[in-house]
Amino acid sequence: MILGIAALALICIWWISIPAAIVGLVLSNLGGKQAKETGVGKGMAKAGLIMSVIALALAVLLVILGMIGIAIFRSQIEQIDLEQSLAALRYLA
Repeated sequence: MILGIAALALICIWWISIPAAIVGLVLSNLGGKQAKETGVGKGMAKAGLIMSVIALALAVLLVILGMIGIAIFRSQIEQIDLEQSLAALRYLA
């Protein structure tokens, strides 16, 4: 559960959040299995699993949206550079 909370808290630092969420998923799964074997409640393991899944999904979404944003920004910069180059050529001609 702690790794799920940490992954959610550090969602903007994706290189920390994604590994923390993955480790949280694995440990929550192991904790759930251990709770089932011992007969002890597995609420903490379930909460950790849910938080880790949410953190992982949000971090991956953030990375994908960031990549899309960078691609759009880069194409806009290239378009501006092209327009400025054409304007300079027209001015010289």
